[in-house]
Amino acid sequence: MTSNLIFKGYKVKDISFKLMNIEPGITNFKLNPKIGVNVHKFDKGFDMVMNLDILKENDLPVPFELSLCLISKFLVANIDEVNLNVLVAKAAEIVFPYLRSVVSSITMSANITPYVLPIINMSNIFANNPTITNRSPKKGGGSEITKVLI
Repeated sequence: MTSNLIFKGYKVKDISFKLMNIEPGITNFKLNPKIGVNVHKFDKGFDMVMNLDILKENDLPVPFELSLCLISKFLVANIDEVNLNVLVAKAAEIVFPYLRSVVSSITMSANITPYVLPIINMSNIFANNPTITNRSPKKGGGSEITKVLI
């Protein structure tokens, strides 16, 4: 299937970073990033919001807490005639490297060991969960679609 998916760029809408106080000698951390995708379809394409949360869970220490929201815009020719799930998966593959770069830049700028998000095969995630959940109409038209990736 060919599509005319056109990436128009991204912006980081929101960032929250907090360096945690860690007891000396603790160097083994378990970071559990949570990534979600929210899509707002409009007549000529869609906006994709990719959210990331790395937060302290239970009593496991983490070197930092990070939440960020990255918004990207995609245009699609004949959007009503194509499979939105496939397009969202392709769009997520395009946007995810930017998210990884932003996370690495933030941690590097905080003068700690840079954290690099693991590589995720977005096509596999969307293929294993073919339906995108939580479709709801928007006041300004279009629909909003939410999918928690990991």
